[in-house]
Amino acid sequence: MSAAPTPQPAPPRTLAAWAAAQIRDQILAGRLAPGQRIYEQELARALQVSRTPVREALRQLQREQLVTVYPNRETVVTTHTAQDVREIYQLRAALEGMAARLAATADRAAIAPGLFATVARMREAIERGDYHELLDLDMAFHDVILRGAGNGRLAEAVLHVRAQTRRYLSVPLYFPATEQYALSLTDHRTIAEAVRDGEPDLAERRMRTHIVERGEYIARVVASGAWPMAAGGRSDGAG
Repeated sequence: MSAAPTPQPAPPRTLAAWAAAQIRDQILAGRLAPGQRIYEQELARALQVSRTPVREALRQLQREQLVTVYPNRETVVTTHTAQDVREIYQLRAALEGMAARLAATADRAAIAPGLFATVARMREAIERGDYHELLDLDMAFHDVILRGAGNGRLAEAVLHVRAQTRRYLSVPLYFPATEQYALSLTDHRTIAEAVRDGEPDLAERRMRTHIVERGEYIARVVASGAWPMAAGGRSDGAG
């Protein structure tokens, strides 16, 4: 694990919370790979803190299901099976489907232009072959929906579930599938149309289908055993 900057005092955030954020970022970015063993002493040295805040940070990450602690006190980065991936994406689909439904009944005139502008930029990114940009725009599209839904508690729930998928969302970068990019673009355009037209049932259904199908694609890659080795344990991006 690469060394992190020395933490600066920032009350009321605790040192343990700061350490948890640093370790969480390492896990979600793939620098700490699924199944990799974690050593408190090494983390403490890298973060330039004592072992106590690291221990507290790992307890928090265990509650978030990002690390697993075994009876022998060995701590490893949690590994998701293909079924785990499916379940997480099914949950995300239900939550973001609700967000799309709410957005389609909200101020559509304010929401729709941002959605269609993002879809246009996604098309341009595909034409350039800039798939990193495409992933960023994908996340931006979903964020417009989430803000448009106007439900803070729903947004918190979505962000919590998204955190569990972040390490897998750049799978298409390492397993290129042109049809996946085309399907994703079509999905986002039709979701935008349903929101613009004030069709909540359709918006929810299209969002749920989009996310579940993306989850199935990623689950197949995970089941093949090729991930995360193909990426060298690294992953970032959007879904």
